[in-house]
Amino acid sequence: MTHPTPPGSPSPSGLPPYTASQPSPAAASPRRRRRLWIPVTLVAVLVLGAVAAGGIYLATRTPSVPATEAQADQCIDSPSNEKPVVVDCDSEDAVYRVVANLWSEGMTDCVDAPGTEAVFEKLCLIPKDNDPEQALSTVEEGGCLTIDDIEAESPDATKSDCVPGAYPVQAVLHHIDQFSLATAGITTEHPCAEAGVESGSSFAWSFNHYTMFGISQTDYDFVFCLGEPQD
Repeated sequence: MTHPTPPGSPSPSGLPPYTASQPSPAAASPRRRRRLWIPVTLVAVLVLGAVAAGGIYLATRTPSVPATEAQADQCIDSPSNEKPVVVDCDSEDAVYRVVANLWSEGMTDCVDAPGTEAVFEKLCLIPKDNDPEQALSTVEEGGCLTIDDIEAESPDATKSDCVPGAYPVQAVLHHIDQFSLATAGITTEHPCAEAGVESGSSFAWSFNHYTMFGISQTDYDFVFCLGEPQD
């Protein structure tokens, strides 16, 4: 029969009984401190990295150029934006291409910049995908227009060859007051007649003028005095 060894009695082998040692709190605490330093160090590295990246971005980014400083063949975003800027013409933000910068080119009026279809400040503009050669601002005396319904309230016209049905342009007038044209023949003489042109009809057209209040058209930039349609 085997008898249990009383507590404190030597083991049969003569060796002291085995007792598992427990780490003291003082020995365990440094290990916990090392684990806490890992996330603190990681956060510090991430913050420093973000600051460095931000500094590199600020040092290398291209500053925005105000749209008013754009030159011919450059593009701008929408003039309706609060602060329109110059953008790459291949950018999705590009809305207009610059035909001329009046300040840079010593000009005073966008009617003298063929290809123009809109005006912002001193910029003569055309929608970036439009062909400037087909703009109505390129039509001169001796040219022709195709007009779908000249009797309509707002007829559409396009530049065309002088083919049957096209209207020959006998004269091109600029900056004709809208009210004067609307009342022509009632209270005033028709502008074409005042210019000495016996015109059967006329077609008036304006640029889109961008202002701080939106798009404005106070007068007609072009009035085309027309002859009878080509046979």
